[in-house]
Amino acid sequence: MTSIPLSSGNCSWTIWFNNGKPYNASSGDFEDTAEIIANNPEAMCKTPIAMEVQTINYQNGDWNYEWQAVRTTDNISLVSFYAVEPAGVDFRVRYCCPGHVLTSTMHVMTTDSSTFQSSSTYGVQEISSSTNDTIGNFRAIEARENAWPWIAYLHKSKVDLNETCFAGCSAIIIDKDHLITSAHCVKSMDPTNISLIAGLHRLSSRSEEDRRQLRSIKQIFLHPQYNSLTNVNDVAVLRLQTSFALTKYVQSICFSDGTNQLNEKVIAVGWSRQQLDGVRYKALKQIYATVVHDCKSHWSSYDHNLQLCISNPINSSSICQNFDHGVIFTRHDGRYTFEGVSSYAGSCDSIGKTYESLVFTRISAFKTWIHQIVQQ
Repeated sequence: MTSIPLSSGNCSWTIWFNNGKPYNASSGDFEDTAEIIANNPEAMCKTPIAMEVQTINYQNGDWNYEWQAVRTTDNISLVSFYAVEPAGVDFRVRYCCPGHVLTSTMHVMTTDSSTFQSSSTYGVQEISSSTNDTIGNFRAIEARENAWPWIAYLHKSKVDLNETCFAGCSAIIIDKDHLITSAHCVKSMDPTNISLIAGLHRLSSRSEEDRRQLRSIKQIFLHPQYNSLTNVNDVAVLRLQTSFALTKYVQSICFSDGTNQLNEKVIAVGWSRQQLDGVRYKALKQIYATVVHDCKSHWSSYDHNLQLCISNPINSSSICQNFDHGVIFTRHDGRYTFEGVSSYAGSCDSIGKTYESLVFTRISAFKTWIHQIVQQ
């Protein structure tokens, strides 16, 4: 075990946190203090005095690690831990808080290490979603306008804000400079030929101009082990040319901790199709579905550690092509967390129904890789 003092004084230790995981046997572990604060506001203090790191799956030999310190607007140094060697070893961290005084008002790091925003804005709606939570109808309903401010429309050609959009994928805003989408949406794409529109609800509307933000893509980061045949590791990070201005209509979302339970309710959102090769909806749609664990019976290549399955909660049928390019998230303690991006689905019958569950990439499995890119 190793430790680093952040300042002097008496303190009490928090619980152990283990947010990051090495992706494979040749990668290192990254424990991001800013992410830990954002995801555990009631279990962390605003001014930690010290930090300790401990191996989970211990291997003999010396460690080669880095402390990554960032100073906040409150003149507090947030120190994160990155294990360079040995590869494949999982670490956990804890913090010593003065008098163990905890607060729910934290500050969260954005990609610009000199800029912070309150964690209270991550995954929080300023415009409430539809109050109709009924899940008896597997067909999508129109979302309340701008209720999901962290979703953006990915368009595979440059457009004007007034121009009608065409069929494209959804992306999730994780900070003002980065979004997550499915790798299959952007594979082999030139970033200069892609535009993103945030604050969008209706594809062809001209009445939303004051809410929309159009941005160009600077870089596309496909997961290095993405397999287009099996759709394993179907995830990509998009870096913007110009940052989003975060508003009530354009906002970022928290990462999930990945502890999805059987039959847990999730919300799928996207500019979806009613059925395979059907006409795409003109407005953002949402649907309630549940997590299922029997996907291996439908999809032989399904990997529970890297993917999520969802289906209609009433009769276990699929939500089919309703959200073939959508995203899913859940709500915990009044805050929404990002769970997955769509990867693949089965074909639909004449009424847009199939009993093959829809497969999403499990974003929590890729947090370490995503954060390494964001901090480049």
